[in-house]
Amino acid sequence: MQAFPQNRVKRLLLALKASLGRGTGAPLTFDEWGEMVGRPGNTLASWCADGEAHQIQALLASLERLPKPDRHRMVEDACRLYATLRHKRLAHDFVAVIYMKQMLRDPKVFNYVILTLYALNAVRWGIDRKIADVCYWLSAFAITTTVTFL
Repeated sequence: MQAFPQNRVKRLLLALKASLGRGTGAPLTFDEWGEMVGRPGNTLASWCADGEAHQIQALLASLERLPKPDRHRMVEDACRLYATLRHKRLAHDFVAVIYMKQMLRDPKVFNYVILTLYALNAVRWGIDRKIADVCYWLSAFAITTTVTFL
């Protein structure tokens, strides 16, 4: 029995990389792809260079022997639900998606969210006239602000 052709593995991997990069508006680097799939970028680059990825070759050789509906069902069942900013409702506005990704990757954004929650807690306890609780949440707000911005 002959092994699954390496050039077909290479074509498949490069097509996957290109498809994943389409939604970003820029070509996907191997390192970015590696972050997505939990593999080192240089490993993915090596697989794409020569198509020699024995596990992928064995998987594809097995899948190609199944009837098309069974093959599609098995792949669909194996895939995890992956939330993405490239949802069809957002796909029309690449600039907004890229801006949102940059914003979410900013480490200060987490602190802004926490500061907002602290402020809302202070307001909530202020409505109940619990001065000690208001002071607690305002102190937490002050400490987080100091750590974040100084």
